[in-house]
Amino acid sequence: MGSMGIVMLYPFMPWGWHGGTLRLRTATTACEGEHVDVRWWDAAARTWRGSLDPAAIGGEPPTGRATVASTRISRLKRTLFPSTLWESGRRAVAAAEPLLRSLNLSDRDTVILHTTYLAPLIPLLSASGARVVVDVHDLVWRAHRVDATGASAPLWAVRGAYALAVRRREERLLAAADRLLVAGYRDFENLQKLGPRARWVPTGLDARPTTCPSMPPVRLGLIGNFAHSATVDAARRLADSGLGGKDGGVRLVFAGLGSQAWRGHAAIDVLGPVRDVEEFYRRINLALVPVASGSGMKCKLAEAALAGKAVITTASGASGYPPHLRRQFHVYADPLGLSPADIAAIAQAHDPTRSHAIFDREVGLAAAAKTYRDALA
Repeated sequence: MGSMGIVMLYPFMPWGWHGGTLRLRTATTACEGEHVDVRWWDAAARTWRGSLDPAAIGGEPPTGRATVASTRISRLKRTLFPSTLWESGRRAVAAAEPLLRSLNLSDRDTVILHTTYLAPLIPLLSASGARVVVDVHDLVWRAHRVDATGASAPLWAVRGAYALAVRRREERLLAAADRLLVAGYRDFENLQKLGPRARWVPTGLDARPTTCPSMPPVRLGLIGNFAHSATVDAARRLADSGLGGKDGGVRLVFAGLGSQAWRGHAAIDVLGPVRDVEEFYRRINLALVPVASGSGMKCKLAEAALAGKAVITTASGASGYPPHLRRQFHVYADPLGLSPADIAAIAQAHDPTRSHAIFDREVGLAAAAKTYRDALA
């Protein structure tokens, strides 16, 4: 790519498999053969750590290092603004100046800021002469605007005003970057006004087609981090839908960190954290992701398609992908209104080999890493 060095700054602990670490893995795969220096923010110690071996991304935390929340946000703030707050990167940004001095950056280096929480660093990095790339995992202001949807009038006003304030700051900072690599397609459409510096670059995934349970009932699956607001909302809506109890024709299957909270629910089989995603996909016939926001949910949809499963979701859920890939999902305004017979028909008509092939061409790890590499060039 023509640079002396590539520095990646990541604002969380890079452990465990979720959308953020999958994105970081895509970036490091794209830069194989280059000198890559990955630094990450340790919120518990309030310091930058590094350099991280890319092979460690997604693994278990190093011995003796507890897994803690990436930010300590007051309960009141979290109640007002359920999505991850724009201010989540404030401490990481404040502590970054000594780190950047130690890196001794020049105009032959490229710095990739993972998530727009770190976008306030752009002016400082530009002054060093380094090329600045922002990996836009999700536009934060959109998540905050979704928070306002359906809220009571006072909360709607507060959340809407906050989303607008974040949008102005976020877009102003992103306009100063040399390149924007955008994970979500709707976010990419929002940023196209910034010109060719914005590129849609999907997150790389590597799920393989798996078999389906052959005996009834039909099993609908949801996997993710159940501490994530969008996943919690989807799980709650599934659990409250009554789907798992309609004539006994459907069972719900939850897996991932925090899914244990649903143990004991009569309609839900809970796997908890799984060592391999195939363990989850072998247990389901199709994925149902009834999300109000695509934020943080893109990987769940494409991973299920790569695993050969039919995917039922909302327009918001599908919005993370371009139109030709959205058409591969079964999109409904109210997917929870489907009958067990409708769901069984969708599962039976699905072609798992075709599903995998279509998504592998663009969101398979090798294909997505190539797109990422080309966008950096």
